[in-house]
Amino acid sequence: MSSIRSVLVIFFFFAVIHFPSQNAAESRNDSLTYYVSMVKILVRPSEFEGKKISVVGYLSRAHSPALYLSKEHALLNDISSGIPVYPEDLSISDCMDRFVRITGKFISDAPNEFALAEIEHAFVTTRGDNISTVCSRPIE
Repeated sequence: MSSIRSVLVIFFFFAVIHFPSQNAAESRNDSLTYYVSMVKILVRPSEFEGKKISVVGYLSRAHSPALYLSKEHALLNDISSGIPVYPEDLSISDCMDRFVRITGKFISDAPNEFALAEIEHAFVTTRGDNISTVCSRPIE
């Protein structure tokens, strides 16, 4: 009987060590950056709520800054094909009317309304091109 108890104690000890708590897993996920497409974000936005994402789109300012699926969507001000961008402490004026890669936190403004906030940086990019230049800068 004591050998079974010893085996169970050892099993539970290893189980605790090898299966971290949910809070530990969540804290690791908070530091991850998810590289996703605009299409995936537009189709399944709730999947990325509260996560840090990096996404490429066409940044334009019709009424307020938004990242669009394409230049054409931006010209039509088709917000259903875009994500509002809240730059906060970062100037993104040099990024406007260009394809950019933006990294920030994907948040929910209201039910079924999402935005990109807490922007870390933005890079001008060319579709299909890995070359990019920083276009964002801290607000002084």
